[in-house]
Amino acid sequence: MTFRAERYPKNWRAIREGIVLRANNACEQCRAPNRELIVRGDADGRDAGTYMLPHGEVHDAVSGEFRGYARGSEYEGSKFTEVVLTVAHVDHDESNNDPSNLLALCQRCHFALDRADNDRRRRENDAAAVGQLLLFGGVL
Repeated sequence: MTFRAERYPKNWRAIREGIVLRANNACEQCRAPNRELIVRGDADGRDAGTYMLPHGEVHDAVSGEFRGYARGSEYEGSKFTEVVLTVAHVDHDESNNDPSNLLALCQRCHFALDRADNDRRRRENDAAAVGQLLLFGGVL
């Protein structure tokens, strides 16, 4: 979801900083470190449940646990991406800024958390564009 400043309280930056600090500047799900370059998966492009930092450290993508070192040839170096932490609303309610409802997540984990909600909104917008109503939370 695109960040829209008008939907957030004036102190959102302070709230965000507190959540990122609580998360020790890493994704609270996969433990990917903020502002680091990483490669996810393996040399075949499959998600092997790991990610690698540029100096070869391999970490578990769920726990962040160090798994060892990889040779550069085991990961596709052109697929490095910078981790950018975002703050996600667990219940998808942007007005609920209680710290228990907020998670510091990398882009990948945030998209995964929001996938069902984004799909629902897309269906509703598509239906509205053609003048249809979705009944009982139905699917187009």
